Amino acid sequence: MRRKDREVTDFFEILKIVDACEILRLGLSDGAFPYIVPVNFAYEVREGQLYFYLHGAMAGRKYELLRRDPRCTFEMDRPLGLELIPERGDVTMRYQSVMGTREVEFLEGE
Repeated sequence: MRRKDREVTDFFEILKIVDACEILRLGLSDGAFPYIVPVNFAYEVREGQLYFYLHGAMAGRKYELLRRDPRCTFEMDRPLGLELIPERGDVTMRYQSVMGTREVEFLEGE
């Protein structure tokens, strides 16, 4: 992250951002170009570790890519609003986001 002064590292602050997000975007490896897919998610915290759960069909491009290579990146964000900076004649977008990498584990049954 370029702006370390804005980085959120407190686990409970990160959970607040996750709570406010509705969509998680998965980044998967698909040869020459990455494949990014938005998904619904649920999560839980166990022993200080965050676990995401994604529901999906056991078929299709996302499933095939994850079976081939279970490594992924993920991103979720919460827009806070557009901000005008008159003194610089500039505009910026304020937002919060959570990003990471993980290896996917398939769960079946209940």
